[in-house]
Amino acid sequence: MISVDVSNQKKRTLKVVKETGVSFPVLLDNRSVGKKLYKVRGTPTTLIINGDGSTVFKHVGYYEGMEEILKKEIRGLLGGPA
Repeated sequence: MISVDVSNQKKRTLKVVKETGVSFPVLLDNRSVGKKLYKVRGTPTTLIINGDGSTVFKHVGYYEGMEEILKKEIRGLLGGPA
């Protein structure tokens, strides 16, 4: 899992990373390469990408219960129970 920040606000991003204690890499996309490549239109955008590099699930925004949906999608990709 990685996070890609597209805000171009490095100081703010680093502050949030420190405050939240995230345990995964946070990449700064200050040239909007990933934003354009994955057609990110809103934030947050969550992408689940398979081993071939193809986007298999895309979610724009955040809503209550999203974690369970993401877990189900990931389990399905890994061949586990949905």
